[in-house]
Amino acid sequence: MPKENEQAPHPKSDSYSPVRISPATRSILDQLLERANQKELGKRIKSEEIVALSLSLVNDQHIARLQEQSLSNADRLELQFRKYAKENGAISRDEFIGKLLVGEIKSS
Repeated sequence: MPKENEQAPHPKSDSYSPVRISPATRSILDQLLERANQKELGKRIKSEEIVALSLSLVNDQHIARLQEQSLSNADRLELQFRKYAKENGAISRDEFIGKLLVGEIKSS
């Protein structure tokens, strides 16, 4: 039993977990919630419901786009190097970059 000044520990719930989102994303979510809850009847729509619906709409093309957007220029160069080496045989990165710079290899 907790002392007078102590609070009882809160039971830990595994039903929810925090997710970090940017302030801009939070603003969009808040705007969607406001629109969704402009109705006369029914329970309030929660942010969790909007997020769950949104996630169910993500398809393989969206995932591919996110993966492409996550690549740095160095990553793109590495992918191009690997593709060239696979198609044309072993080559050093230095040789590959040299060929790329003099135009022997077209960048894709």
